[in-house]
Amino acid sequence: MRRSPIVCAVLAAGLLAASTAHARTVNVPILTFHRVQAYAREYVKSLPDETIEPQRFFEDMAALKRAGVHPITQRQLYDAMTTGARLPRRPVLLTVDDGYVDDAVRIMPVLRHDGFVATFYVISGRLGQAGFLNKTELRRLAAAGMDIGAHTRTHRSLPTLSAADAWSEIDGSRRDLQRIIRRRIDWFAYPAGEYDATVVAAVRRAGFLDAVTTDSGVTEPGSGTLAT
Repeated sequence: MRRSPIVCAVLAAGLLAASTAHARTVNVPILTFHRVQAYAREYVKSLPDETIEPQRFFEDMAALKRAGVHPITQRQLYDAMTTGARLPRRPVLLTVDDGYVDDAVRIMPVLRHDGFVATFYVISGRLGQAGFLNKTELRRLAAAGMDIGAHTRTHRSLPTLSAADAWSEIDGSRRDLQRIIRRRIDWFAYPAGEYDATVVAAVRRAGFLDAVTTDSGVTEPGSGTLAT
Protein backbone atom coordinates (compact mmCIF):
# COMPACT_ATOMS: atom_id res chain seq x y z
CA MET A 1 0.00 0.00 0.00
CA ARG A 2 1.53 3.28 -1.07
CA ARG A 3 1.18 6.52 0.79
CA SER A 4 2.58 10.00 0.51
CA PRO A 5 4.87 11.19 3.32
CA ILE A 6 3.41 14.69 3.01
CA VAL A 7 0.50 15.67 5.21
CA CYS A 8 -2.89 15.53 3.49
CA ALA A 9 -1.52 14.24 0.20
CA VAL A 10 -4.03 12.00 -1.54
CA LEU A 11 -3.15 8.94 -3.59
CA ALA A 12 -5.31 6.69 -5.72
CA ALA A 13 -3.85 3.39 -4.60
CA GLY A 14 -4.62 0.34 -6.71
CA LEU A 15 -4.13 -2.51 -4.25
CA LEU A 16 -3.67 -6.11 -5.32
CA ALA A 17 -4.55 -9.01 -3.05
CA ALA A 18 -1.66 -11.36 -3.72
CA SER A 19 -3.07 -14.09 -1.49
CA THR A 20 -6.12 -14.77 -3.67
CA ALA A 21 -6.42 -16.90 -6.76
CA HIS A 22 -8.03 -14.07 -8.71
CA ALA A 23 -6.49 -10.62 -8.80
CA ARG A 24 -8.59 -7.98 -7.08
CA THR A 25 -7.81 -4.30 -7.20
CA VAL A 26 -9.49 -1.54 -5.27
CA ASN A 27 -8.95 2.17 -5.69
CA VAL A 28 -8.83 3.88 -2.31
CA PRO A 29 -7.37 7.35 -1.66
CA ILE A 30 -5.00 7.44 1.32
CA LEU A 31 -4.48 10.45 3.57
CA THR A 32 -1.33 10.38 5.71
CA PHE A 33 -0.74 12.52 8.80
CA HIS A 34 2.00 12.79 11.41
CA ARG A 35 1.49 15.74 13.76
CA VAL A 36 -1.53 17.87 14.48
CA GLN A 37 0.06 20.58 16.56
CA ALA A 38 0.62 24.33 16.60
CA TYR A 39 4.12 24.83 15.18
CA ALA A 40 5.35 26.93 18.10
CA ARG A 41 4.20 24.36 20.67
CA GLU A 42 5.62 21.13 19.26
CA TYR A 43 6.94 18.73 21.88
CA VAL A 44 9.23 17.05 19.36
CA LYS A 45 10.33 18.95 16.27
CA SER A 46 9.09 17.39 13.04
CA LEU A 47 9.45 18.43 9.43
CA PRO A 48 7.18 21.34 8.46
CA ASP A 49 5.36 19.28 5.83
CA GLU A 50 4.60 16.63 8.45
CA THR A 51 2.78 19.02 10.81
CA ILE A 52 -0.72 20.42 10.39
CA GLU A 53 -2.40 23.03 12.56
CA PRO A 54 -5.33 21.73 14.69
CA GLN A 55 -7.87 24.07 13.08
CA ARG A 56 -6.76 22.98 9.61
CA PHE A 57 -7.15 19.33 10.56
CA PHE A 58 -10.64 19.99 11.90
CA GLU A 59 -11.58 21.80 8.70
CA ASP A 60 -10.13 19.07 6.49
CA MET A 61 -12.13 16.35 8.26
CA ALA A 62 -15.27 18.48 8.06
CA ALA A 63 -14.70 18.90 4.32
CA LEU A 64 -14.41 15.13 3.88
CA LYS A 65 -17.69 14.63 5.71
CA ARG A 66 -19.48 17.24 3.62
CA ALA A 67 -18.15 15.56 0.48
CA GLY A 68 -19.69 12.24 1.51
CA VAL A 69 -16.34 10.49 1.98
CA HIS A 70 -16.34 7.36 4.15
CA PRO A 71 -13.12 6.53 6.06
CA ILE A 72 -12.63 2.78 6.37
CA THR A 73 -10.65 0.52 8.64
CA GLN A 74 -7.52 -1.31 7.58
CA ARG A 75 -9.47 -4.56 7.98
CA GLN A 76 -12.16 -3.37 5.57
CA LEU A 77 -9.52 -2.56 2.98
CA TYR A 78 -7.74 -5.88 3.48
CA ASP A 79 -11.01 -7.81 3.18
CA ALA A 80 -11.84 -5.95 -0.01
CA MET A 81 -8.47 -6.97 -1.44
CA THR A 82 -8.54 -10.59 -0.32
CA THR A 83 -12.20 -11.61 -0.41
CA GLY A 84 -13.86 -8.99 -2.56
CA ALA A 85 -15.81 -7.55 0.37
CA ARG A 86 -17.76 -4.45 -0.56
CA LEU A 87 -16.57 -1.02 0.52
CA PRO A 88 -18.78 1.98 1.23
CA ARG A 89 -19.28 4.65 -1.39
CA ARG A 90 -16.28 7.00 -1.71
CA PRO A 91 -13.97 5.12 0.68
CA VAL A 92 -10.76 6.64 2.02
CA LEU A 93 -8.07 5.32 4.37
CA LEU A 94 -6.76 7.73 7.01
CA THR A 95 -3.35 6.87 8.48
CA VAL A 96 -1.36 8.55 11.25
CA ASP A 97 2.31 7.76 11.84
CA ASP A 98 4.68 7.60 14.80
CA GLY A 99 2.37 7.69 17.83
CA TYR A 100 2.59 11.30 18.95
CA VAL A 101 0.39 12.39 21.85
CA ASP A 102 -1.50 14.45 19.25
CA ASP A 103 -3.20 11.18 18.26
CA ALA A 104 -5.16 11.06 21.53
CA VAL A 105 -5.60 14.74 22.39
CA ARG A 106 -6.22 16.32 18.97
CA ILE A 107 -6.82 13.72 16.26
CA MET A 108 -9.10 11.18 17.94
CA PRO A 109 -11.61 13.76 19.26
CA VAL A 110 -12.07 15.17 15.75
CA LEU A 111 -12.42 11.70 14.24
CA ARG A 112 -15.03 10.73 16.81
CA HIS A 113 -16.88 14.00 16.27
CA ASP A 114 -17.22 13.16 12.58
CA GLY A 115 -17.78 9.42 13.06
CA PHE A 116 -14.46 8.61 11.35
CA VAL A 117 -11.87 5.89 11.89
CA ALA A 118 -8.14 5.84 11.18
CA THR A 119 -5.10 3.57 11.41
CA PHE A 120 -2.44 4.72 13.88
CA TYR A 121 1.06 3.35 13.23
CA VAL A 122 2.90 3.50 16.56
CA ILE A 123 6.62 3.40 17.38
CA SER A 124 6.37 1.11 20.40
CA GLY A 125 9.71 2.08 21.96
CA ARG A 126 8.67 5.74 22.22
CA LEU A 127 5.51 5.13 24.22
CA GLY A 128 5.65 7.20 27.39
CA GLN A 129 8.35 9.57 26.13
CA ALA A 130 7.70 13.31 26.07
CA GLY A 131 5.42 14.20 23.19
CA PHE A 132 4.36 10.61 22.50
CA LEU A 133 1.41 8.47 23.54
CA ASN A 134 1.51 6.62 26.83
CA LYS A 135 0.02 3.15 27.27
CA THR A 136 -3.28 4.45 28.62
CA GLU A 137 -3.74 6.77 25.65
CA LEU A 138 -2.92 3.95 23.25
CA ARG A 139 -5.57 1.78 24.87
CA ARG A 140 -8.04 4.63 24.49
CA LEU A 141 -7.39 4.75 20.74
CA ALA A 142 -7.96 1.02 20.43
CA ALA A 143 -11.10 1.15 22.59
CA ALA A 144 -12.48 3.91 20.36
CA GLY A 145 -12.40 1.53 17.39
CA MET A 146 -9.25 2.85 15.77
CA ASP A 147 -6.87 0.43 14.03
CA ILE A 148 -3.44 0.15 15.63
CA GLY A 149 -0.44 -0.77 13.51
CA ALA A 150 3.26 -1.27 14.27
CA HIS A 151 5.93 1.19 13.13
CA THR A 152 8.94 -0.64 14.67
CA ARG A 153 10.40 -0.07 18.11
CA THR A 154 12.78 2.82 17.40
CA HIS A 155 12.08 3.95 13.81
CA ARG A 156 15.47 2.80 12.49
CA SER A 157 16.07 2.24 8.77
CA LEU A 158 15.30 -1.47 8.44
CA PRO A 159 17.38 -2.25 5.30
CA THR A 160 20.54 -1.03 7.10
CA LEU A 161 20.14 -3.36 10.09
CA SER A 162 21.37 -6.88 10.72
CA ALA A 163 18.75 -9.61 10.41
CA ALA A 164 18.56 -9.94 14.20
CA ASP A 165 18.14 -6.21 14.78
CA ALA A 166 15.56 -5.86 12.02
CA TRP A 167 13.60 -8.77 13.49
CA SER A 168 13.64 -7.14 16.92
CA GLU A 169 12.30 -3.91 15.40
CA ILE A 170 9.59 -5.64 13.36
CA ASP A 171 8.37 -8.53 15.46
CA GLY A 172 9.27 -6.79 18.71
CA SER A 173 7.04 -3.82 17.94
CA ARG A 174 4.16 -6.13 17.18
CA ARG A 175 4.58 -8.01 20.44
CA ASP A 176 4.98 -4.79 22.43
CA LEU A 177 1.71 -3.37 21.13
CA GLN A 178 -0.21 -6.63 21.46
CA ARG A 179 0.73 -6.86 25.13
CA ILE A 180 -0.61 -3.36 25.74
CA ILE A 181 -3.92 -3.40 23.87
CA ARG A 182 -4.60 -7.15 24.05
CA ARG A 183 -5.42 -7.29 20.37
CA ARG A 184 -3.73 -8.72 17.29
CA ILE A 185 -1.55 -6.26 15.41
CA ASP A 186 -1.88 -7.08 11.72
CA TRP A 187 -0.68 -3.83 10.10
CA PHE A 188 2.84 -2.48 9.67
CA ALA A 189 4.42 0.74 8.33
CA TYR A 190 8.05 0.82 7.15
CA PRO A 191 10.03 3.66 8.79
CA ALA A 192 10.57 6.37 6.15
CA GLY A 193 9.00 3.92 3.70
CA GLU A 194 12.31 2.03 3.41
CA TYR A 195 12.34 -1.69 2.72
CA ASP A 196 14.01 -4.39 0.67
CA ALA A 197 13.25 -8.05 -0.06
CA THR A 198 14.78 -9.20 3.22
CA VAL A 199 12.74 -6.72 5.23
CA VAL A 200 9.54 -7.67 3.44
CA ALA A 201 10.23 -11.34 4.19
CA ALA A 202 10.68 -10.53 7.88
CA VAL A 203 7.43 -8.56 7.97
CA ARG A 204 5.65 -11.52 6.41
CA ARG A 205 7.28 -13.98 8.83
CA ALA A 206 6.21 -11.84 11.79
CA GLY A 207 2.61 -12.44 10.74
CA PHE A 208 1.57 -9.03 9.45
CA LEU A 209 -1.19 -9.09 6.85
CA ASP A 210 -0.45 -5.74 5.24
CA ALA A 211 2.34 -3.15 5.22
CA VAL A 212 2.55 0.40 3.90
CA THR A 213 5.34 2.50 2.42
CA THR A 214 5.69 6.15 1.45
CA ASP A 215 6.25 5.50 -2.26
CA SER A 216 4.22 7.80 -4.43
CA GLY A 217 2.03 6.42 -7.16
CA VAL A 218 -0.29 3.50 -7.70
CA THR A 219 0.47 -0.10 -6.81
CA GLU A 220 1.10 -2.42 -9.72
CA PRO A 221 -0.55 -5.82 -10.24
CA GLY A 222 1.64 -8.56 -8.77
CA SER A 223 3.32 -6.34 -6.20
CA GLY A 224 1.45 -7.83 -3.26
CA THR A 225 0.28 -6.16 -0.07
CA LEU A 226 3.48 -6.31 1.99
CA ALA A 227 5.70 -4.33 -0.37
CA THR A 228 3.42 -1.90 -2.15
